[in-house]
Amino acid sequence: MKNFRYRLQRLLMNRYGQDALNTTLIIVSFVLSLLSLIDSFLSPLMSIISFILVSIVLFRFFSKNIFKRRAENHLYLTLTTPLYRNIKVMYLNMSDPRRKYFLCPMCKRMVRIPRKKGKVEITCPTCHHHFNARS
Repeated sequence: MKNFRYRLQRLLMNRYGQDALNTTLIIVSFVLSLLSLIDSFLSPLMSIISFILVSIVLFRFFSKNIFKRRAENHLYLTLTTPLYRNIKVMYLNMSDPRRKYFLCPMCKRMVRIPRKKGKVEITCPTCHHHFNARS
């Protein structure tokens, strides 16, 4: 057991490992695998795409070129963070009956105000930018 652990540590030394892009690729691959079980017509295509995604994840996980993998993950996070932020604001606006949530147009910080106050001027606590919104 000790020998196996040592060999595993040696294998993973100086490797890139797991990040947000790998996690997303694994989830998409899993969903495609499930869909391939349901739909018999597109099953081969979805299985092949799922296999390709898992191969990309394994390549990225065991890669020794850490700087390129970080750049890929940074690009992915740069493209998806605004989308996730807007989805979070929409979810909070639907789920919280007492407050309304906004994103500051300058620094993109989330700001919350009480509902049913009419048109108000909001001051961002981070950048002190003033903007108008309807609560």
